[in-house]
Amino acid sequence: MMVYVANPLYDAVFKYLMEDERIAKTILSALLQKEVLEVKMRRNEYSNINRNAISMFRIDFAAKVKEKDGSQKLILIELQKTWLETETLRFRQYLALQYNNKENMRKETKGKYALPTVAVYLLGHNVGQFTEPVIYARHKIYDYEGNEVHQEEPDPFVESLQHDSIIVQIPLLKGRVNNRLEKILSVFDQSQIY
Repeated sequence: MMVYVANPLYDAVFKYLMEDERIAKTILSALLQKEVLEVKMRRNEYSNINRNAISMFRIDFAAKVKEKDGSQKLILIELQKTWLETETLRFRQYLALQYNNKENMRKETKGKYALPTVAVYLLGHNVGQFTEPVIYARHKIYDYEGNEVHQEEPDPFVESLQHDSIIVQIPLLKGRVNNRLEKILSVFDQSQIY
């Protein structure tokens, strides 16, 4: 028996999937490597500039995640998807708008600090010489000597100024199912298209 699934590389299909809370929680939990307890789609945007052949789809989420120590934390997830190679400036400009958005500030600090942000990039192309389909860029804090500084609680000031990134290179998913994340992302595997 063959099962047909609409191709989530297409923006309308991807948006439809991510509007389903169960699917959004499953995909985001796998990407974040944390349990997403609650997720709310904040806004979405489709940017299509024909003269430059650039097409980009964006969805913003607010998610309550469960940390390894059992605590819960509210984070923002800025998901951007493009199937064409584009300059990083477009991604940075969108994040800059989100950094400037007062809605993204922590209510309990009366707008003094921003919510932690994770940028997720679903790319229809490869980046540099990376051979892994999913790569993580996580910020850490170091002292002058280069030693990592560990704290019990993340500092809201530092979290307000930096963000972690997850980059998914969709072409490298081809035939790979080595872990839970790759299994979930296999719906993007274009080699499975019939």
